[in-house]
Amino acid sequence: MKFELNLNFYSKVKPLGVIWGKFSEFYSKKNTIMFDDIGRNFLMNPQNGLKIRPFMKAHLNRDKDKELLKLTQYLKEIAKLDDFLDLNHKYWERYLSKKQGQ
Repeated sequence: MKFELNLNFYSKVKPLGVIWGKFSEFYSKKNTIMFDDIGRNFLMNPQNGLKIRPFMKAHLNRDKDKELLKLTQYLKEIAKLDDFLDLNHKYWERYLSKKQGQ
């Protein structure tokens, strides 16, 4: 899907409303999160987006990159919630640190 920002710029976005409309019995803005390393992909649903660090130089960083492992822990923590809307996913690492420290 393309979203017009101005007369000269188009950006591909990930419109979660399509999923929420087709599968409303399972998914809503209260229980959906998406990851991407490009923030503008969250343009239509910024509250549901979590911007991750890009995975670069895989041949050098394969053993060092732990971002997805940490995100797994974050997902396990927020899965306990009925509503994600009060979360600021920008600070997911801080949230996870607090929860793991309890």
